[in-house]
Amino acid sequence: MWVAAHLMPRGDRLAFWQRLHARLAKLGNRIDAAAQGLLLAAIHARVPMVTPDEQRAVQLANAETDARFWSSLHDMHAGTVEGHKGLIATAERAVTGATTEMAKADTNAKAARERIARLQRGESVDGGLGKPVDLRKMLLAGGFSERELRRFEQVAELGRIGAFEELLQETHKRIEQSERAALRAVRKRRGL
Repeated sequence: MWVAAHLMPRGDRLAFWQRLHARLAKLGNRIDAAAQGLLLAAIHARVPMVTPDEQRAVQLANAETDARFWSSLHDMHAGTVEGHKGLIATAERAVTGATTEMAKADTNAKAARERIARLQRGESVDGGLGKPVDLRKMLLAGGFSERELRRFEQVAELGRIGAFEELLQETHKRIEQSERAALRAVRKRRGL
C-alpha cells in the first residue's frame, strides 16, 4: 500500500491525513512533538499531504456532486408535484362527474322506491313490466370493455375469498423480479 500511496486520489489522501492527525492527537501523551514531526515527514515522503489547492479541488468536486444530487432530487420532487397536481385535477373532474351521476342515481332510486310504495298500497303505476336494469349493459354502454368487466369480476372474486393480501404479495414479488431482470439486462448491455 505504501508504494502506491502517492497514486491515491486526493480525497483518499485527505481522509488518510485526517485520520492520521486524529490518531496522533490521541497518542500525544506518548509521542512528543519532535517525534511526531519526524513521523509526519516520513509518512509525507510516502503519502504526500494534500495541498490547500488540492483541498479546494476536493471541496469543489464534492460541491459539484452535491449540486447535481440536490438538483436531481429537486427535479424528481418537481415531477412528483406536477404528477400529483394532475391527479388532483383528474380526481376533481371525476368527483364532479360522479356527483352528477350520484344525483341521477338518487333521483332514480327515489322514483323506484315511490313505485314500490305505490304498488304496495295497491295503486297502479306505469312501466316496470320490462326487464330490470342490467348493470353489465350499462357498463358496456358507458365505455367499459368485456375484458375490463371480466377483470372487475375477478377482482370482486378475490375480495369475496379474502385473497387481496396474497395478490399484493405476489404482485410485489413479480415487480421486484422484473426490476432485477431489467437491471441485469441494462448492466449486460453496458458491459458492467
